[in-house]
Amino acid sequence: MATPSLKHLSSDALKRVIFILVGSIVGILDYVVARPGAQSDPLDSLYRAFAVTALLFIGELVLEIRDKQGGDGSPHAAFIARNRNLVGAILKRLDKQLGLHIDLKHDEFSVHDVTLPIMSHDVFWQCLVDRAIAGQELTVLAVHSCAMDVWLKNPDLLSHQKTFCAHGGKVRRVLCDRPAIPDRTAIEAAAAMAAIRIDDVKYYEVSPERLRDYGFTWDFAVVQQTGEAAIWRSRASGGEIVEAIYVGGNKYGGRILTEFWNKLYGSARDIPERESPSAHIETSIA
Repeated sequence: MATPSLKHLSSDALKRVIFILVGSIVGILDYVVARPGAQSDPLDSLYRAFAVTALLFIGELVLEIRDKQGGDGSPHAAFIARNRNLVGAILKRLDKQLGLHIDLKHDEFSVHDVTLPIMSHDVFWQCLVDRAIAGQELTVLAVHSCAMDVWLKNPDLLSHQKTFCAHGGKVRRVLCDRPAIPDRTAIEAAAAMAAIRIDDVKYYEVSPERLRDYGFTWDFAVVQQTGEAAIWRSRASGGEIVEAIYVGGNKYGGRILTEFWNKLYGSARDIPERESPSAHIETSIA
């Protein structure tokens, strides 16, 4: 019968063997190396060996407890360690502010909180800015079907996207709404995006037939190169966002996101440029 070698032991078992060996060596040395003229007591040496071994085990237990209290053993930390991608980076930033409002799955997580529309959206784009600054060439394919005036009432929503584009990132967006042609709000929103180098913006009419096909209860932004994506879900078409879901596999709602975006973009129309104030004045005078 072959004797198992140390390399076949688990790390925990190996630690226990080492602790026992250290304790045994201390006990043997205490018994053998006695003071001149003193008589060695085997029981006393055995007690010292036991004490040293126990201290080593207690020290290891304290370190394990400290690590878990520090968060290294938490489900969120395990998710971040397992998902070393954009999704994990977003969770790492959101965890401190929204830890109690985050639901985890194997390779995705969702956020539900009243501060979601600003905080979660900001963190998503902050992480993309970091990657663009690091030199990664990224293109984000986005769909927006919620309230169109959000881009005009909250211009800060475009601040990180502006930085992203300034460092070489690209954003291609489809704006979706009910009118057959882009109304003034959609045109103004597209103009605000064009001002920060988001030039590829098209308009998709949400007709009753298309509404039945898609529902338009969730918008998304997917990184074309990696399939990592943010999903913004609302209770009804064009309604208020109630949840954000971050996925790493280019899939949501039974759809492949990049392919679905291409389908919407292929059926979308160009948005006319916003009329400049000077042109309006000249027309009025004429």
